[in-house]
Amino acid sequence: MKNFNKLIAILLLVVTASCLFGCKKQVQTFENSIVITADSKFMDIKDDTVLLDYMNELKSDGQIDFVISNGMITEMNGVKNTDNSYWMLYTDDAELSNKAWGEVVVDEKTYSSAVLGAESLVIKDGKTYVWSYVTFQ
Repeated sequence: MKNFNKLIAILLLVVTASCLFGCKKQVQTFENSIVITADSKFMDIKDDTVLLDYMNELKSDGQIDFVISNGMITEMNGVKNTDNSYWMLYTDDAELSNKAWGEVVVDEKTYSSAVLGAESLVIKDGKTYVWSYVTFQ
């Protein structure tokens, strides 16, 4: 019985430790920005997986909430678009972004405007996708 209890204790320690290093949230929230890091450990990312697919998984997992209407994100985590403030998409994927269309700095890292929307933007494992709430004057 002692050996069994030791085995259970060791298994619990291993599971807890692996969760500390492998069970991280895929979404970080900063002032006016929501940062999503694509991770194939969270969801199987295939060659045709688009950001909206990944976001739907995050939504099912309770990590993010959003409303989409006519192909546009109109609300994220309770913050709605207004007449001059919108959720805009940025990424660190140089192949699918355009610096000339605008950039945003979040947590000291610069992201460029995505060239496609969430329904079309094919994601890559390890790349970051930033929804930033931008106000236009």
